[in-house]
Amino acid sequence: MTFSKAGIFGLLSLLLVGCSGTGTSDYTFVAPVIDNDQKGKVFVRRETGFAQLVVYDVNLNGTKVGELGSGEMLVANANVGKNFLQIKPTGMSSIGLNSPMSEFSNDGNQNNFFILGAKMGMLKNEITMLETTEDSWKKQSQ
Repeated sequence: MTFSKAGIFGLLSLLLVGCSGTGTSDYTFVAPVIDNDQKGKVFVRRETGFAQLVVYDVNLNGTKVGELGSGEMLVANANVGKNFLQIKPTGMSSIGLNSPMSEFSNDGNQNNFFILGAKMGMLKNEITMLETTEDSWKKQSQ
């Protein structure tokens, strides 16, 4: 009996850990970065409710800058000029999901804001990536 309880606990622990990334779900950690004078940042937020067992690798200009679980957000430094943001779903539950990419510019005097969502279909589900305004990103992240 004890072994089966330990096995169930271990499995549940793995599932919970597997669903979280390196981002934060607490807006209060991100808010000071938005409001300071240092610009040239990229803010990425993943909505909740879609493919919750899938972790998204977040790649900026070909370099992995973090992983996002459901409802998490992260901040990274953009390059001055052209940038590429790509989302790569990972794990067994990610089979068949797309890897959206967005090209954007940053002049070093601004921040860029992205929201990751989902488009649900009858035969196919896909990850969506929308560049948005600072105000809209803040409202959806708080």
